[in-house]
Amino acid sequence: MTRAQLLVRAAVSGGVLAAGPLAARAIADIKDDASLASYLLTMEYVQSGLYRDALKEVPNLSADAKRLASVLRDQEVEHVDALRATIEEAGGSPPDRLPLDFGDALASESRFLKLANTLEDTAVSAYNGAAPRLESREFLAVFASIAQVEARHSALVRLLRGKPPAPLAFDKASNQQAVRTTLREFEVR
Repeated sequence: MTRAQLLVRAAVSGGVLAAGPLAARAIADIKDDASLASYLLTMEYVQSGLYRDALKEVPNLSADAKRLASVLRDQEVEHVDALRATIEEAGGSPPDRLPLDFGDALASESRFLKLANTLEDTAVSAYNGAAPRLESREFLAVFASIAQVEARHSALVRLLRGKPPAPLAFDKASNQQAVRTTLREFEVR
C-alpha cells in the first residue's frame, strides 16, 4: 500500500480525527497534489491528442516526422495513464479528455512541428512550476520522471526543426494560468 492509499483510507475511516492535525494536513497535501496532477494531465491529453491527430491529418508528413510523432504519441499516452493512476490511487478523480481542435497547425509538417515544440516546451515548464509545490513523494516521483522525458521530447522536436536542442542552460517554470492559456487555444468550446 502506498502512502497515498494509506492516508486516503485513514481519512475515509475517520483516522484523521484520531490522528489529529498532522494527518489532516497530509490529506490536504494529497488533495493539492492531485489537483496539480489533474492540471498536468490536461497538458498530457493535449500532447497525446496532437500527435494522434498529426499522424492522421498532416499532409506529406516525412518518415522522420511520422516516426517521431508515433513514439511521442505513445509516450504521451503512457504519461496520461501514469497520471490518471496516480490521481486515482490518491483517491481523486482524474478529469476527462477534452475535445481538441488544432486547426491549421496540422496543415503542414512545419506548422505541426512548431506547435509540437511549443507544447513540449510548455509541458517542461509546467512540470517545473508544479514540482516545487508538491508535498507527496509519490507525486514528485511521477512528475520528475515525466518532466525529464518531456525535455527529451522537446529536444527531439527541436532537432527535427533544425533548432538547438537545448537553447537555455536552465529551463523556466510556468504557473498554471500561463499553461492553461496556452492550452485553451486548442479546446473545443
